[in-house]
Amino acid sequence: MKWFYTLRNHVKGPFGNDEFEIALKNLGADLKEAFVWTRGKAEWSEAERWTIADAEKIEAQAHSVAIMQTLAPALAAPAQNQQPAKAKATTKPAQAVQKPARPNLDPQATNMSAATLKVKMPSQPTLTTEPVDIILPTDDEITKLLGVSAIEVIESIKQNADEKFKVQFSGVDQPAMTKEELIKFTAQQEDPSLIMVFDKKLKEWKDIYTFPDIIEKLGLSRRQNRRVTLLANFKGKIKDDKEINARLTTISLGGFGLTDVFDLKIGDTVQGQISSPHFYAPLSIHGEVTYAGSHGSIGLKFTKITDEGQALVMDYIKKFGQGVKTEPV
Repeated sequence: MKWFYTLRNHVKGPFGNDEFEIALKNLGADLKEAFVWTRGKAEWSEAERWTIADAEKIEAQAHSVAIMQTLAPALAAPAQNQQPAKAKATTKPAQAVQKPARPNLDPQATNMSAATLKVKMPSQPTLTTEPVDIILPTDDEITKLLGVSAIEVIESIKQNADEKFKVQFSGVDQPAMTKEELIKFTAQQEDPSLIMVFDKKLKEWKDIYTFPDIIEKLGLSRRQNRRVTLLANFKGKIKDDKEINARLTTISLGGFGLTDVFDLKIGDTVQGQISSPHFYAPLSIHGEVTYAGSHGSIGLKFTKITDEGQALVMDYIKKFGQGVKTEPV
């Protein structure tokens, strides 16, 4: 559900609930002169009375109405024997503050981000006073049809629509994502095994491969070389013999990840040493960048590593990999 506010005959929006809350706070003293509106409301209301809790309640009611409209045709037959309820629309008492009428927004305007729109305010809509027959299915009928109650359906829809996931990539926190945003983000990564998602129920981080609906949709499979976290440092040289000293976050038999590095791009090569308290001696390696993120996260594959170095990495993964198994692609 998107929200708009009007101030001095200018309309701004649309905003999501969280964005709208911030936008109203930024109005400062002008908040008292502003009005708010969302689709489905008959008129504007005072902005200073708006709360995010009320917005979420309106959203839940909208979901409920949508469910009722969807189920009405299927439940029309059993509902014919019911006595229809009578509902009369009543006109609202006059408001102390004169409010602007609902704007006549073009549908394309809802896709604009925080754009300032000048709109022509139509006359106040006339409310009907004639009785309206409303036949609503009972909760038992909905449960019989769907196998769950209407409340459970509404809560499930609302949860799926609003749920956001905490995500890390190569040990670095990312902005919270909806499922669709997470799918898109995963599809853009060359190495999805670097993605970790927080499981709210189990209160623990899990790799992206534990979410089968996402993996199946993208057609992904587990990598042969799984990466695990490692407290280590990489020191060496990059192109033009420029020195680099960066924190290493993950390692596998096939490569490693660095963080807070902004001088590398995909295809660049590095050479140097990986030092860690978990290794009795530094590992001399050559690597090539296979991933370069906007937040300074870098993924590299080994192009040269000694047999002794690979043995140290394998031993570390077995001891500290927390039961993560390597699997063929």
